[in-house]
Amino acid sequence: MNDILSYKNYYASVHYSSVDEVFFGKMLAINDLVTFEGDSVKVLKIAFEEAVGDYLETCAEVGKVPDKTYRGSSMSGFQPIFINRQRFLLTCTILR
Repeated sequence: MNDILSYKNYYASVHYSSVDEVFFGKMLAINDLVTFEGDSVKVLKIAFEEAVGDYLETCAEVGKVPDKTYRGSSMSGFQPIFINRQRFLLTCTILR
């Protein structure tokens, strides 16, 4: 199951609430909190794209440089979770 969306080099995790019967998501790998939701996958994807646009517009309005997603190029060789998700999930399972 692919529960990661991407748009304009921004990424988001996606979840489903069976209680509320709604899909919801949160942008990943940035310091700011940006969330979105929709009652179908199609609406959720549109909401994510709108959330990215709103985030960029809001940053411009307040004079803030938008956070960029973390890159996987570090001296220690670590990669962001969204790039190496399978290995991350496997590690979490092993550590339990």
